[in-house]
Amino acid sequence: FLYNIPQMLELNEYVGKTYNLLSANDLTLKLAKGLEFKSSYNFDLTWLNEHQFSDPRTRLGSRVNGSIAANSTDINKFQTEQVFTYNTTINENRLTAVAGFSYSSYQYHMIGAEANGVSSPDLKLLSSAATPIATTESYSEWKMAGFFGRVSYAIRDKYIFTCTVRYDGSSRFG
Repeated sequence: FLYNIPQMLELNEYVGKTYNLLSANDLTLKLAKGLEFKSSYNFDLTWLNEHQFSDPRTRLGSRVNGSIAANSTDINKFQTEQVFTYNTTINENRLTAVAGFSYSSYQYHMIGAEANGVSSPDLKLLSSAATPIATTESYSEWKMAGFFGRVSYAIRDKYIFTCTVRYDGSSRFG
């Protein structure tokens, strides 16, 4: 009961294509002496398409008279941060303040189907199979946003006092 590997390689097919678009952008503006604003935007878009055909003439495909499976997946990620930074010196002491906003989102969607019973090995599309076996669909999405701030005061670089605050919200928590 061994598989004929050369026959399987020649007759069975698997095609998987992945497309990905990445972007990371930021802009820093000097608004006044000691005051900067930084804006960043990042996204990652991914599309996956898979198609698998098991020829009915191979041992793997002969069990079900050939099988066909197809899947399509989309993944979208986005992140942005908007941050103000202020630096100044008072006498020999340094004051630094940071305030900002961050936002992230993630979305996943996958749809797929599988069918058996191929009337001809030349018909390799999912719609040409006789018996639908399974369909599947999956979806997931979440978002998160937050505000943050920090004030730091250094006395002659010997004593440093820092206060940090952050407030976040997420769609995962309800």
